[in-house]
Amino acid sequence: MEKKLIFILLFILLLPSQSISADRELFYVYSSKYPKENHYSPSGLMGDTGDIGLSGGYIPTPSGGKACLKIAYKPKGAKEWAGIYWQNPPNNWGEVEGGYNLEGADKLTFWAKGEKGRERIALFKIGGITGRYNDSDSASIGPVKLSKKWKQYTISLKRKDLHYISGGFCFTVRRVDNPRGGTFYLDEIRYEGKEIKGAEIAIDRTPPKVSMHIPANSFSPDGDGVNDLISFEVKAKDNVAVNSWRLEISTLDGKSVRTFQGDGTPPSKLAWDGIDDYYHRLSPSGEYVTVFSASDRAGNWGLSETQKIELKLIPQLKEVKVIEEERGLVVRLTSKVLFDFDRFELKEIARSSLDEVVNLLKAYPENKVKVEGHTDSVGTADYNLQLSQLRAASVAKYLIREGIPTSRIEIAGYGETKPITSNVTIQGRQQNRRVEVVILK
Repeated sequence: MEKKLIFILLFILLLPSQSISADRELFYVYSSKYPKENHYSPSGLMGDTGDIGLSGGYIPTPSGGKACLKIAYKPKGAKEWAGIYWQNPPNNWGEVEGGYNLEGADKLTFWAKGEKGRERIALFKIGGITGRYNDSDSASIGPVKLSKKWKQYTISLKRKDLHYISGGFCFTVRRVDNPRGGTFYLDEIRYEGKEIKGAEIAIDRTPPKVSMHIPANSFSPDGDGVNDLISFEVKAKDNVAVNSWRLEISTLDGKSVRTFQGDGTPPSKLAWDGIDDYYHRLSPSGEYVTVFSASDRAGNWGLSETQKIELKLIPQLKEVKVIEEERGLVVRLTSKVLFDFDRFELKEIARSSLDEVVNLLKAYPENKVKVEGHTDSVGTADYNLQLSQLRAASVAKYLIREGIPTSRIEIAGYGETKPITSNVTIQGRQQNRRVEVVILK
């Protein structure tokens, strides 16, 4: 008898953690902690399908899982609403027999939060798919205003006929509620109850195998032609076919910065130049999180391990710097302001800096002016000398065009022979690439 009691106790201790009590069961639509227990696929896009996006949300989750669900809504379409249905089989709008017998479930619970805390969801719902094979019932809550903190919500299923449910869960959002769009997160979507039957048809549950390799985990997109891009080597393989893929770059707190995505087999290599998706500007220095994912035709998603990358920006130099030396006033302009890499034609944005120089020269109408070009030590000495002369000539030509007499101006190119700092570092080379306009005493 004692041995029998010990056996029973061990059996209870080894029960799966999905069980919330001895007489209740959990049946998952989605779980970040138990992904193998997910029974439905988020395959049913509704409304303005191009306005809604679903990806992994790499933020702390209520369940402690690796990634929750991240939904981004950007209202642009004519229908002014969008949504996603979790279906079984995937993409099933009642045309094929499938779904689950969920008799025994008395509620569906899920966790949700908004990115900013004022996102409005028009409807959360289970069931309700109609067609040749109708769902046996439906239940819903809404509208719901989300907060910035995770909160668990409940859809009561008491006295509902759940013997056939192919639409396991869905939500809808509307432009009228979210005129500027919004982002929100979901986790631990599950049915709860006593002895949930959960009978299903046989479908593909194996996600694609994916991997991501980053040869160098840091880069400095400063436009100097060295280490300006970061590369991602990605792979995705499925038993049947890869349906879509996605590479997402986010801040450490989970905000999306840059997303690469497409259909079918992904390219073997992707590269990022540091420009974000939203403002189309260079992202700030710091660490970012990257993850690669791919889906198959059944709606299964495979995720790579998350990896960190670092974007390092060289501190920006002042466009115009005036210093006093023994030979006179020296106006120092960095080549980054004046020219593109390895070029001598003036950039359009150089006008404002050079106009300041013109005004300064007009304040000293009797003084001679020397325009000097300088380079770093990258490349041959002869090439650098020629480039420095051409750059000095371009600046002198602009000064003359703006009213500085030719008789006042002398042009010289020194190549790499007169550095103002070491050429060992990127920042040092950037400072050495310059044009100096000297107002001689």
